[in-house]
Amino acid sequence: AFYTTDPDALFAYAKKHGVTRLLVNKQRYGKDYVKKSGSFDPFTGYAKKLLSGLDQEDLLLSSVPKSAVAFSYRHWQLVDVARLERELGSH
Repeated sequence: AFYTTDPDALFAYAKKHGVTRLLVNKQRYGKDYVKKSGSFDPFTGYAKKLLSGLDQEDLLLSSVPKSAVAFSYRHWQLVDVARLERELGSH
């Protein structure tokens, strides 16, 4: 969900799993976002494959509209999924 380019996929995931907020680490979306996407295998390999050929701007959560941010502190943003869906329009 954190590296999706598809709003529909994000909102479907959130609805299916009862996710109302996302805690976004903005440091993971900088110029070295592919490197920062890793954590441990098999997730690291999957994330690199997923991000292959994408630009930072393609990632939905790389630039969250301010109206969808419920709280922010330093490099953290608490994103309200319902607000984000309203801001991005019906998909």
